[in-house]
Amino acid sequence: MKKALSLLGILVLFTALTFSTFAQAEQARVRVVHASPDAPAVDVWVNGGKAFENAPFKGITNYAALDTGTYNVQVVPTGATEPVVIEADLTLEAQDYTVVAVGKLEDIEPLVLVDNNAAPAEGKAHVRFVHASPDAPSVDIAVKDGPILFSNIAFKETGDY
Repeated sequence: MKKALSLLGILVLFTALTFSTFAQAEQARVRVVHASPDAPAVDVWVNGGKAFENAPFKGITNYAALDTGTYNVQVVPTGATEPVVIEADLTLEAQDYTVVAVGKLEDIEPLVLVDNNAAPAEGKAHVRFVHASPDAPSVDIAVKDGPILFSNIAFKETGDY
């Protein structure tokens, strides 16, 4: 009897772990980067509920897990409900996203990026350049005294990983 209960316990634990892993695989993870140089710190609302609070310029939030689907996202000054400076409907699949608030306040908009958070090959790293400076021209990013890694990247463009 004890052996049967132990096996049942292991089966329940295995099923719970499998279901938990499956449930996580069916979720999106989203983080926000505040890259608007003249905008105040902001709160981010998702479907009418506050998701992130007091995100400052240059701030990057942690990832938040959401079920896949479409969400209404609004960005407002911290502690306020208006003006809504960004409003967008985002359709999320089971992957990781970074949403960057880009541009000056009068032209602010979301730049939605799909992240590659898979483990890189041994001795390697995943690097992506995102041009989020509204006042800068197209740029090249190079290793000092080395090769150009990202070439001619304009505002709101990204380099490949």
